[in-house]
Amino acid sequence: MQITSLQQLSDLVDDGVTVLVRRDPKVEMASVIVSGECFMSGNFWDFKPECHGGFHYDLAELHGRWNSAQSLADILATFLTTKGATNVQVIEEAYDWAAQFREKNEAMA
Repeated sequence: MQITSLQQLSDLVDDGVTVLVRRDPKVEMASVIVSGECFMSGNFWDFKPECHGGFHYDLAELHGRWNSAQSLADILATFLTTKGATNVQVIEEAYDWAAQFREKNEAMA
C-alpha cells in the first residue's frame, strides 16, 4: 500500500517503528518504506517534495526539505517521533530493482 497522507503516516506511529531505505545503485532506484507501507519510490533524483507534491509539501514544511532517500528517512523518523513513536529505526538495505520488477510482472501475468 502507498501512504497517501500525513494522517496515514501518523496512523503508523507505534513502538519500534521501522523506516526502511532500499537502494539499488546500479539503476539509481530507491524506496522508503514505513512499517511495511511504501512512502516514496523512484529514481534517486526524484527524492524531493517537488517531484511528488501534495502532502509531501506539508511534511517538508513541518520538518524540512529532503533531497535523498536517506534524508527523507531521517525526516520521517523525526515526524514519527514527534507524533509519539518510540524506538524509531532507520535501516538501509541494498536490493536488486530489476529482479524485483521482473518478479512483480511475472506474478501479475
